[in-house]
Amino acid sequence: WGPKSRSGKLWFLDPHNSCSIVKGLVDLDGNDRYPAFPLRHKSEMFASTLKVMAQPLPAEDDLHEWHEWSLSMGKSVDLLTRYLWKDASEEHRTAAATLLDKYMRVKFEKYYVPAEGAFSYYPKSQHATVDGTNSGIGDLFELGAFSPERQRRLWGGPEKTCIGLGSFT
Repeated sequence: WGPKSRSGKLWFLDPHNSCSIVKGLVDLDGNDRYPAFPLRHKSEMFASTLKVMAQPLPAEDDLHEWHEWSLSMGKSVDLLTRYLWKDASEEHRTAAATLLDKYMRVKFEKYYVPAEGAFSYYPKSQHATVDGTNSGIGDLFELGAFSPERQRRLWGGPEKTCIGLGSFT
């Protein structure tokens, strides 16, 4: 999903515009807003978003590409967790969980500023920013870190998500 040429060739995958369009058709729980006009091709959109999330990380010193990566990943998180998750296959959900885990690891490794307890807008910055922190907290919210209901909707209840780690002696 993304902009196409006049000949119909896809120029690039674009979660930004897709998310903006989808939110007009689907509510935050993945339900169609207009039953007469249900969102079609959800599985294909999910797969396309997974392709965006699976792209390699930008070069360390390319701040422009890091900025684009951050925006694309944030919109991808929103698109998957808000609008497409409800009807996603187990295969898609499993693939998304792996990519979301990778994304949040990168977010903490490159954007989190421990001394300030907040996130920066650009990777490896010395200081946190309001925009960076808003983005980091927003991602955590979307992934269910602050809501048991959202967590259950995305990942399942404790019967599915809690595992025995054994015992230490």
